[in-house]
Amino acid sequence: QACREFTTHVTNLLQEQSRMRPVSPKEIERMVGVIHGKFNAIQMQLKQSTCEAVMTLRSRFLDARRKRRNFSKQATEVLNEYFYSHLSNPYPSEEAKEELARKGGITVSQVSNWFGNKRIRYKKNMGKFQEEATIYTTKMAVDTTKVGGLGSQASCPSTPSSGSSGPFPLTSAGDALITLQTLTSLRPAPVGGGLQSQARGGWQGAAPPASTTSPAGDLSSVNSDAS
Repeated sequence: QACREFTTHVTNLLQEQSRMRPVSPKEIERMVGVIHGKFNAIQMQLKQSTCEAVMTLRSRFLDARRKRRNFSKQATEVLNEYFYSHLSNPYPSEEAKEELARKGGITVSQVSNWFGNKRIRYKKNMGKFQEEATIYTTKMAVDTTKVGGLGSQASCPSTPSSGSSGPFPLTSAGDALITLQTLTSLRPAPVGGGLQSQARGGWQGAAPPASTTSPAGDLSSVNSDAS
């Protein structure tokens, strides 16, 4: 419409000028063609600019691939602690996922996706994640030691059981062994290696040595020596 109006305006001007100078019909047609070409070029430029602006807005606000957002430090620690404390079976139940999501301030779907990706990365490069596993296992062992020390300051340190170590329960003897070995490396070993032998007996479920199961025999030998 703007092109048509402008063409009519120019045509009227040329017709008025024809009273003062000769204006041929070919000149009028040429001028109309120039006007149409200019308007077509402007129209194409406007369309191109509009399309570029729409694509920019779409990529910024409506694109399915959103910018990646990393979890907070608290959420990452909570998820890693659960993963490495359940390393033999890192498949949390729905209740565990809800609890982890609540502690980390994330959604249950994000928890599921994180565990799926973590299992894949761990299987592909177990050596790389061994150091990370050691760090989190040590942290859980230290936390367990602190809690045990606050609960029983006057009593002797008890042998950690294979059912609970750290903020999440262990699910296998292998996990318990990792935590117990870490505890042994953190604490100075008592005389005679009593703590290590107790720990091994706890996660393997083996019977105690014969020397500790027959106090009556030792007592009789002492009495015979005294007599």
